[in-house]
Amino acid sequence: MLNGRVTRYHVENGRLAELMYRQIREIAENARGNMAALATPRFTDDRRAMPFVSRTLAELARRLGAEERRTVKRVVYIIPVERLRQVTLRDVEEAARRAMAESLEKTKATCREKPRRERPRGEAMTIISVHIPSEWLRAMDELVRSGRYANRSEIVRTAIRQMLYRWRA
Repeated sequence: MLNGRVTRYHVENGRLAELMYRQIREIAENARGNMAALATPRFTDDRRAMPFVSRTLAELARRLGAEERRTVKRVVYIIPVERLRQVTLRDVEEAARRAMAESLEKTKATCREKPRRERPRGEAMTIISVHIPSEWLRAMDELVRSGRYANRSEIVRTAIRQMLYRWRA
């Protein structure tokens, strides 16, 4: 078991590369063959840190010329142990920097694509809490990602509005 798994705290405080480097060194030292497998779950189980670890790992694997194997749930990078032992902190920092820049660009592009919808002045909104199944939430997020809705709240308002129209008719 690796000590010090990456969390969102490490990502936000610029310690992602340092911790990933230590984990890579540990994997290389404990390898029992001539090949090592690297996958995001070996570095983190924090769902908020996973996208950053995944992008950094993908960038590092690309730089190292690792073989990529995809399964239904994850991507595994197969790297010769000797090559893994040659990885420096600087290599990981550069991969993390590039991955973060790429992440920022994707976020900016996504924000630019979604048109902001103005609501009429004077229309007051009340906040409510709703418990829904996680499958519904994932489906809602997919609708937002596809650009059909601006956010989750808009989906809920649309669903309630349609239900009220049917009920009144």
